[in-house]
Amino acid sequence: MKNIRLVLASLALAITVISCGGKKDGDSASGGGNSLEGTWEVSKAEGMMADMNKGTKYIFEGNKITLSAGIIKTPGTFRTSGDSLIVKFDGGTIEQVYTYSFANDQLVTKVAGTDQVFYMDKK
Repeated sequence: MKNIRLVLASLALAITVISCGGKKDGDSASGGGNSLEGTWEVSKAEGMMADMNKGTKYIFEGNKITLSAGIIKTPGTFRTSGDSLIVKFDGGTIEQVYTYSFANDQLVTKVAGTDQVFYMDKK
């Protein structure tokens, strides 16, 4: 039971990293993949429990975010500040902070305080 809780907590953390539904200053709604809007899927992950995060989808719509991994869907809201993505999942009280950037048409996110890095492709 303890392992299941750890796995679910790690999954929620991983999902939170990339979740973002608004536009960062200077982001474009089209072209070059430099907009958070839409669906992003983790194609490569580094750090704690990396393999578990591959295939997780981050769906950004306005200021709403949903992490989707199989049948598990975790909704929340997000905002950006500079290169920071701040996510608060529904029912939670803690805001998760990530840094994000775009590289070669991929969204790259790093979870603050961890070794997790996620590389996502737009779907």
